[in-house]
Amino acid sequence: MTAKISDFIRLSEKFKPLCDPTRLWILHCVRQAGGCIQNRELLRQIGCSKAKLCNHLAVLQYAGIVGREDDNSDPRHTAIVITMIDDPAKWRLFNV
Repeated sequence: MTAKISDFIRLSEKFKPLCDPTRLWILHCVRQAGGCIQNRELLRQIGCSKAKLCNHLAVLQYAGIVGREDDNSDPRHTAIVITMIDDPAKWRLFNV
């Protein structure tokens, strides 16, 4: 099979959500928290506005990298859960 530029264009689109340092930092924080972290804790660690965090999370969620689920311990908050990166070897991409 011969590769075409269109193959690499599609591949590059998959990596676009990871081309932002804040998004990589978000993934690092989620990883350090064991794969699940509450929004308020993520806000505290990242230190950006709630609107900016929501925007970054929306991009990551649309890409299928993170998902959201209800945190049963406190219904007023939502937990952020890694949904795509389930292979520990892939986490090496995010080592700092």
